[in-house]
Amino acid sequence: MTKKENAVTSKPYPLLRINTSSSWCDVHGSHRPKPLVSEVHHIWPRGMGGPDGPSNRVRVCPTGHVNIHRAIRDLLAGQRPRGGRNEVKLARQGVAAWVAAGRPGRPE
Repeated sequence: MTKKENAVTSKPYPLLRINTSSSWCDVHGSHRPKPLVSEVHHIWPRGMGGPDGPSNRVRVCPTGHVNIHRAIRDLLAGQRPRGGRNEVKLARQGVAAWVAAGRPGRPE
């Protein structure tokens, strides 16, 4: 695991990276060229109180991961979310789970 700085809170958090021989990404499908690593994205982000269970995780490429979190920030700011259809869909699912749980944790 590496430490990456959260752009909003400036606090380090662990980033789960998986070396992969697969070109599959749960956001974009198959990649060409294939990504060198896959990252684990928590649909309901852990920093917003989300669980760490397997039902809350998806495997994404680094680009998809950044775009999902950008879409979450856009949604929380009341803006139209930027990103592809699947990226925005995962962002909406995460924000909806956070709202349904009573908004625990810190927003993105």
